[in-house]
Amino acid sequence: MKYMILGIATFFLLSGCTVKYENIYSKLPAFQEGYKDGCESGEEAASNSFSQKKIDIKRYNNDSVYKEGWDEGYYDCYSDRELEIWMRHPAIFGY
Repeated sequence: MKYMILGIATFFLLSGCTVKYENIYSKLPAFQEGYKDGCESGEEAASNSFSQKKIDIKRYNNDSVYKEGWDEGYYDCYSDRELEIWMRHPAIFGY
């Protein structure tokens, strides 16, 4: 059962990442910049609870395209990093 869960998680991690990260290059530059900042923040937050977010707060509040990119990047990379940690150390999560 443990190996089946790991296999499914690996499949979704690998298949989702390729599409997700390729799609940002078709977006506006403000979205790409927001995504990059949000992604860095999400990866750090998933692996270190004391991390500081990389965010241009003035731009986040005034540029809806940057905000959308930042939010999407943060949540995408946070969940990817969290899954990566889980796959490396399943015992932490009770598996």
